[in-house]
Amino acid sequence: CKLQKAFAITQPTLSHDMKVLVESGLIIDRRDGKNIFYFLNPEALKEFHTIMGEIFKNKLHCVCDGHDSHERKAAGQP
Repeated sequence: CKLQKAFAITQPTLSHDMKVLVESGLIIDRRDGKNIFYFLNPEALKEFHTIMGEIFKNKLHCVCDGHDSHERKAAGQP
């Protein structure tokens, strides 16, 4: 209910979208009667972070390592 209100979407739309996220492994669901509780999957998020870090680690405008491009250029890094 909180997600539905936060995104201002219908219940069928939310159910479909959450099903896709559960099937992808990003979200874990737990059923309790008629209620379904959703949780972020920490392992999937860790893997996502690692993959995105690899993709963007050599980009000048990347903030993946906590430095902006000007600081890296000053340090002689690409």
